[in-house]
Amino acid sequence: PISGACPAAVHATFNYGGKIAGKVHVFREGHLWEADPDSYFEEGAFITYEDALPAGLLDVQAAGSQLGAHLGLMWFYAHVTRILIALGRQLGRVVVLPHFLCLCERTYYPVLPTCTSPGSDTVLPFECPMEQVFGVERWEASGFPFRPASFLEHSRLPNRTRESMAQVALNPHHDQQVWRPRQAFNSATHLWELDKAPPRAPHRETLDVGDAIDAAAVRQLRALGRHKVLRLSGITPQMRFCAAGDDPDPRELERLLGELTRQAWCCADDGPREVRYAERAEGLVSPCPRSPSQLQDGTGEGDAQQPQQQQQQQRQQ
Repeated sequence: PISGACPAAVHATFNYGGKIAGKVHVFREGHLWEADPDSYFEEGAFITYEDALPAGLLDVQAAGSQLGAHLGLMWFYAHVTRILIALGRQLGRVVVLPHFLCLCERTYYPVLPTCTSPGSDTVLPFECPMEQVFGVERWEASGFPFRPASFLEHSRLPNRTRESMAQVALNPHHDQQVWRPRQAFNSATHLWELDKAPPRAPHRETLDVGDAIDAAAVRQLRALGRHKVLRLSGITPQMRFCAAGDDPDPRELERLLGELTRQAWCCADDGPREVRYAERAEGLVSPCPRSPSQLQDGTGEGDAQQPQQQQQQQRQQ
């Protein structure tokens, strides 16, 4: 027996990530899963996105409803994650998911119009686990290497990894207020605040990619291979990944992107409904624009992701 120790039991409650995969993952998020070997923390290099959200994504009034704002927020996370997956494959880096904020609870019970389950004391928005956003079981079954959002804060992560982090701004002109976690309640939960100051990092790099990550941008990121962690910033809703041709298997990349960020369900007033919030990210992997004017031509969710002929038809309408 350990002298002075107070025994405690932690139970993983029901979740939407699968019977085993979801419960193991929620323990990992809370730094309570000790079964991972040291190599899980010590080997490999990583890529992640800074924990920052454009202020407008949390504007419920502009979105028209709490649910509308939530789905827009979930689409942005799907968009960012798809870019991380594509870059992770080409750079040989393990994807570390960003911390997620949710504006609605995911539950079997009716949650509208409040977006919280009956009897819940949840205060919106709240920092939510992966299973509220993506299918954990699907990710685990895919074999694609990834780490939970709290991974870089884990006590088992070597100091040499923490000290070998580069903050990479993909769009330095994308200067706006963002929500980001500032105060940690514990090792896995944070208080989010509105500001402009980027988080500190031992090393900073700037890549002005505009609205398209092309092969040249990938080469610049690959040149930062001495850093164990690349933390990206400046991803916009219009940004595309157009270097898929350099992927070892472009078709497998497309399949993986569709599989891992395919869909989730949420938030109906009379029970669960399947909501394909990630569909707006289809077409993320596309040919690079031929000129800067074509980069500026897209307006985001629709224009930047459709063939030029469809864009012209939309404008005529």
